[in-house]
Amino acid sequence: MRIIEPNNSQPRLILIKQIIGYSLFAIAILYALSKTPSEIWDVEPIWLIPASLLTIASLFIQVLQLKIFMKHHEQEIHWKWMTQFTVRKGILNTLLPAKSGTLVLLHTLTKRYNLTWKDYVHFMLFCSPVPVLVSLVFLSSLLFSPLIFSTILLLTFFLSFILGRQVSISYMRHLPLILFYAYVSYFIFLGLLWCILLGLGYDITMYEASYFAIAINALSQISITPGNIGVRETILGILAPYLSLPISVGILSGAILFALRVAVSALILLLFEGRIIPKDEDIVSN
Repeated sequence: MRIIEPNNSQPRLILIKQIIGYSLFAIAILYALSKTPSEIWDVEPIWLIPASLLTIASLFIQVLQLKIFMKHHEQEIHWKWMTQFTVRKGILNTLLPAKSGTLVLLHTLTKRYNLTWKDYVHFMLFCSPVPVLVSLVFLSSLLFSPLIFSTILLLTFFLSFILGRQVSISYMRHLPLILFYAYVSYFIFLGLLWCILLGLGYDITMYEASYFAIAINALSQISITPGNIGVRETILGILAPYLSLPISVGILSGAILFALRVAVSALILLLFEGRIIPKDEDIVSN
């Protein structure tokens, strides 16, 4: 009889990605701290208040997206449970690679509702290209005239309504709303990064901040390391010189964005549950 050896390659790959991600993050942060202009530390952090509120808004948009999924399958769901699911998913996705946090929490859907894990994975795959499309639309605003950009913007909405009405497969009828939420999410990223850069003492315009927002919005759907930690900071550091900013400022912007998301998510869980890591029985019973 042939004995089948257990496949240990997947856990090793996860560990390798975690090591690479956190190592890249540490290197980027150390570089940024060593190169950061000294006047940055004298800035009042008042801009972190609107940035924190925008972080909460970004989580709320994800809750609304979950609402679309549950409504499609004719399932009633409480807002508190949707918020808890979204926040836990976000925290776990910062620790595990390739959005594995979402997969870890799928059992909460299958145990509580008449759904299969394939249903939500299918929904994720359907929604994932939309934010990338939105980033491409706003990239056109940097490359073409305002008239061409406006035409492309309106065309995306027009096509989404046509497809939503004429194509009945999958989640297509929800495409206009999914696209709308993706645009709102982009503007939240834009406002977030603009507030962070202002908080770091750099008076830049929304147009200039859009370079960062386009990259972060697209990166939100492409997981390279756990939570794209290290990758996000590196990309913003690379883009910073195009805005006449020091590389270190771009790196610190990404780190602050990451820290805000984790801190706000942890605070919401504490308010809802009184703990950061819930017990398994709580996940099912909530």
